Amino acid sequence: MRYLFILIFFSSATLFAQSPSSQKGQKIAALKKFVVLNDTLNVLTDQLKTKLTRLSTGDASTTPTRYRQLLPIIDNAQKLSEAKATAGEIAYVRKSRDISNQESKRYTDAVQTLIDSYGTTDYTQMKDLLKSDPGLKKSYDSLMTIRATNRKQ
Repeated sequence: MRYLFILIFFSSATLFAQSPSSQKGQKIAALKKFVVLNDTLNVLTDQLKTKLTRLSTGDASTTPTRYRQLLPIIDNAQKLSEAKATAGEIAYVRKSRDISNQESKRYTDAVQTLIDSYGTTDYTQMKDLLKSDPGLKKSYDSLMTIRATNRKQ
């Protein structure tokens, strides 16, 4: 009986001793998964910004300044005539607006799909953990730096 008690005591002590390290291992594994997700989201965001910037630079018929001037009034015929917009400018701004809307929708759908596949609750919990745990935040920043460096190579 005494040996059984000692065996149970040491077994439970061993389990409790391993528990924090296994929890830490699980936390690091979850962090790595979160880093991959956020790195992917950053890449998608950069790609969207690049596409939208390219559209806003205009084309042969539309300068960037003119594009920014016409975009807010593109659906108002009276204001377009007051701004003396040409047919080429109107066509380009409308086309680029439509492309921009399509790309933004694709981006939003992709982001939502990625977050859903990660787990919305898990994503929110990890974001909250990063705010409250400086050690975890430091690990996250290090992993993100490594991912960014590897991506550039």
